[in-house]
Amino acid sequence: RRVSAEASADPRGALRKANRSVAETWSRHGGVLAAVMLAGLAESYSGRSKPRLLMKAAKPHRDVRGGGGGVVGDAVIWVWWCAMVAWALGQLLRTLWTTTSTRLRIIAAGALFRAAFPVRWGSRPHACLVAGLGGVLGSDLADRTAATVVEVSLASLASATTAATASSRGHASLARGHRLAFAPIVLAQLACWYGCATDNKLWHVVEESLWTLTFAAHLMLGLVGAARAGFKLERRLEILAMMAVYVWFMVRIDVPMYLSQWRADEAARVSYEALGAGLRRMARCRDRSDDWAKWREDVTWMTLYFAFAPMACRWSIRVSAVGDKKKTE
Repeated sequence: RRVSAEASADPRGALRKANRSVAETWSRHGGVLAAVMLAGLAESYSGRSKPRLLMKAAKPHRDVRGGGGGVVGDAVIWVWWCAMVAWALGQLLRTLWTTTSTRLRIIAAGALFRAAFPVRWGSRPHACLVAGLGGVLGSDLADRTAATVVEVSLASLASATTAATASSRGHASLARGHRLAFAPIVLAQLACWYGCATDNKLWHVVEESLWTLTFAAHLMLGLVGAARAGFKLERRLEILAMMAVYVWFMVRIDVPMYLSQWRADEAARVSYEALGAGLRRMARCRDRSDDWAKWREDVTWMTLYFAFAPMACRWSIRVSAVGDKKKTE
């Protein structure tokens, strides 16, 4: 009766509250529920009775060149895909209902798109799991376009939050430095596009090095600002700790990985594609594969990207001085 009285007094507010509750519940438990519900799907795959609905929607195909990972292996990748899509959808809904930040919404929407149409970049040729519109959705070009929009938004958000933090402490020069640190990301995107089109890993070394330089600059400027403030505002120091972990990961793992791949390609005398030919190749998905053994390495970074990037960005907004206001009822 109390809920009914509230709804009668403010029907729009009650509707918004109900929608927000649904969004929060789905964002917290959607991935787990999807994985549990799809356990039966995995069992049916292992029993070779594939549901027609999923076959029609996702059109899974075996990797005809690699021999496939078997029916059970195929089930694992499809369970992962459904769980990631459900989780990313929940994160998008939560973002839409809890913040007005355009950048956060773009990041969450991009994560959902890339989760729905993942591309396996770690192999030659690249492969997609799901394709649509004649191979346009699921293509390298579509995935790279979405990634560019998301990554530019993420880098812009990082510059805005760190600059706002510095400004709130009265450090105008540090705030300008944080804003200028966004510039290398533009060059990183150009290097990434060239590397994707030509499949030359050296350009990815340049790209990841620029990302490392950008966040190392944010980290150093943030530490200077924190030192001037006497290392107060402890929660904001958590953002600097997260940046330090990111820089360590890039220096110790990511950049050396691409560098070793490029050296291996040079030793094997791999011939790289021309820019125009590479862009034409990227326009459509030409290889669809659901072989878990071949997707396993890419699944790690995809899971971190699709599941945790929107959450980390929302958290950084809350503890920064940007102060994006939540929607009011």
